[in-house]
Amino acid sequence: MTCGRCGTGITAQEKSKNISDGSIRTYVYYSCTRHKDHHCTNPYLREDYLIIQLEEIINDLEINQLGARHIIDREIERHNKLRSSVLGIKDDKKVKEKEVDIRMYAKYLLKEGTIYEKRELLEQLRNKIMLNDKKICIG
Repeated sequence: MTCGRCGTGITAQEKSKNISDGSIRTYVYYSCTRHKDHHCTNPYLREDYLIIQLEEIINDLEINQLGARHIIDREIERHNKLRSSVLGIKDDKKVKEKEVDIRMYAKYLLKEGTIYEKRELLEQLRNKIMLNDKKICIG
C-alpha cells in the first residue's frame, strides 16, 4: 500500500488507550511513512475502517484479480486434515471439500486472520492499493 499524496509506503502503528472503566483498548492505525516527503499531510486511518473499505473493494474485484485461490485451497486441505485427525476418520474421501467463495474467505481473513494471513492475502491483489485522505483505492 502506498500513500496517495507522496507515493511513499504505508506503515501500521499500534496504539493503546486507557478507557474510563480501567480497561485498555488497542487500535492499529495506518499512515504514510513520510520517507519521501517529511511534511506529508495524509491523515492516519484506523484498521477497522481500512478493513471495511477493503471488503467493498473485494466485492468489486474480478475473481482473477484477487489471486488467492491457492491460499484457500491450502487452508481447506489443512482444515480437512485437522477434522479427519480429530474425528478419527482414516479415509480422506469421507472428508468432503465444499466449494468456498473466494470473496467470503478473503473478507473472513481480513476480519479474523492473523497479521501474516492478512498480509499474504493483500500481497495476492494484482493491483496497487493507495491510501489518500482516509480512503483506499486500487490503482
